[in-house]
Amino acid sequence: MSTIKGKVHSLAASAVLDIASQLLQAPDPHEARQRLAPLVQHLRNADRALSTYLRRPAWISQPLWAAVKDNWPAGEELAA
Repeated sequence: MSTIKGKVHSLAASAVLDIASQLLQAPDPHEARQRLAPLVQHLRNADRALSTYLRRPAWISQPLWAAVKDNWPAGEELAA
């Protein structure tokens, strides 16, 4: 049962990331990144696979990558 729950959480997170990517294409990118900060922090802590996904710039949109970089804790490595 926990595997199904994990898959549902991952699917929901994917949908949220898609919405976030759309939000980040807003006219004021800085404000969009600030509004996205709580989501980035939650996803980073919620799921190891999502944390890995967020660390790979080739796997996410450029605006989302900018938000991730803005909100990633100092000292934790991000992919280049």
